[in-house]
Amino acid sequence: VGDGDAKVPLQLTINKRGCRPGGGGEVFFQCPIVRGIKAARLVDEGMIKRVRGIAYACRTPPHVTNRIVDGARGVLNKLLADVYIFTDHSGGTAKAGNSPGYGTMLVAESTSGTRLCCEASRSPSQSTQDPPVSSSSSDDESGHVPEELGAAAAKVLLEEVSRGGVVDSSHQSLAIVLCALAS
Repeated sequence: VGDGDAKVPLQLTINKRGCRPGGGGEVFFQCPIVRGIKAARLVDEGMIKRVRGIAYACRTPPHVTNRIVDGARGVLNKLLADVYIFTDHSGGTAKAGNSPGYGTMLVAESTSGTRLCCEASRSPSQSTQDPPVSSSSSDDESGHVPEELGAAAAKVLLEEVSRGGVVDSSHQSLAIVLCALAS
């Protein structure tokens, strides 16, 4: 993380998943205090070697996550064999937030270690004319069913990869701030 490698590791735990509009999600984040941030030099994009992701659902039937995975794999497996998407279903009030919903987050990892990601989600309370919420501006109306949402997320990820670069479009502003803070 910073200079002198901290003794306390970063920790992020998802206690509850929340979806729009009611939210209700809870996370625990623990980070050590560091004096400075190490500078990094990222110039080599590399070739995409694998895709990992997670399909999640809150207060919906458990099969929804599997349907999202099927949609995403239908697009990605045509181009790459090493695709693995975990599923996480949060049912009931103990592990789920206030509103039902589902989504996916996909990460493409390159041979140089860079990662490009995208996310798409949908809440059943959204009208069917609204496009799914994603990390890029999408004008199509896909995502009405879980398979379409998974396929739409995979297409957004492929678009990020085709643009090239070492930082995806949704994280470029964060990279600029971290560059300014690095020593």
